[in-house]
Amino acid sequence: MAAFPAMPLYSDAYLADTRHLTTEEHGAYLLLLMCAWRARECRLADDDKSLARITGLSPTRWRRMRPVLEQFFEIRKGFWQQKKLTAVYEEVAARVARNRANGARGGHATASARKHVAGAKTKPLACNPNDDSEPPDGGETPAETGSESIATKAKTKPKAASCSHKNRNDRKNKNDKSKQPEPADEARESAGYWHERISTVCGPDAVLDVSIIQLWLSAGVDLEADALPTIRQVRQRELVRTGEAPKRLSYYKAAVLDALAVRQAAIKAGRSHALQSAVPQHEKQIFNPADSEHWRRLLGDNGSRFRGDYMAQNWFIPADHPDFREQSLGPNPKFMKNPALPGEIYQHYARAWCWR
Repeated sequence: MAAFPAMPLYSDAYLADTRHLTTEEHGAYLLLLMCAWRARECRLADDDKSLARITGLSPTRWRRMRPVLEQFFEIRKGFWQQKKLTAVYEEVAARVARNRANGARGGHATASARKHVAGAKTKPLACNPNDDSEPPDGGETPAETGSESIATKAKTKPKAASCSHKNRNDRKNKNDKSKQPEPADEARESAGYWHERISTVCGPDAVLDVSIIQLWLSAGVDLEADALPTIRQVRQRELVRTGEAPKRLSYYKAAVLDALAVRQAAIKAGRSHALQSAVPQHEKQIFNPADSEHWRRLLGDNGSRFRGDYMAQNWFIPADHPDFREQSLGPNPKFMKNPALPGEIYQHYARAWCWR
């Protein structure tokens, strides 16, 4: 299932750009958009065979239609990506993150209001808030006679006790406020603080989309344990591989969510977790497709939607994998049956990750 099942379609803009398409081309284009919406980073692999299967066309028919459809996409580094679709996806992600944050704040505010009302019901009768003096213990009073004097004293005594009780409460509240978390601690969970820390890792030229940070916050990503180590590792990998660091924060989005899923799985299993350091290829294991345990170590938790989406778009063992040497895994099971997959592995992951 996609992270956001509903894909917004702006009919005016769509029709303005596509009125020259045939009915068949409309259908193929919409299928590409919908499959890109479901994929990580809203992009599709530039592979004619898989794109033909997505659009439901024969290879010959796809090759004829490709020049018409590829004008709507940016094809870079082996992927098809539609600029408008990516922008809409990021807007939806930001809106969902804001709604979750507002919902959490609303719950805290409601609980605080109820506590305030409950406290107000038990509060004693008000006295002069500016009068901090203690009531007199004795001494001479104006001449009063009989029951009138007694009644006056009876009325003033509770007021004195009430004022004294209020002064004690004021002093207690001041002491409680001094024990509250400092603003610096609360700032560590703010998007602004994350933006500042991440900018020191990504470099001055990187575009840091706040919606990505909000998405990580809402997903439960830990800045020190998940985000920063993963960004450093992926950035170093790309510097070695291509000679330049990623320019957009969205490039790290899936990897950070992946790191979160791995850490949570380790915690759930009672294992200690730390981001693996780079291991030379010659020191890593050779992946054995017949070994079910190797597959489980490679694929991870089948309950992680982020991990499943990542594997569907990157069906290979990358160079930075901590255990196995870099290599291909054969056909991507999201598009066709992979005979190298053991039966128990296929049964364990196929339904959860929508394999064919």
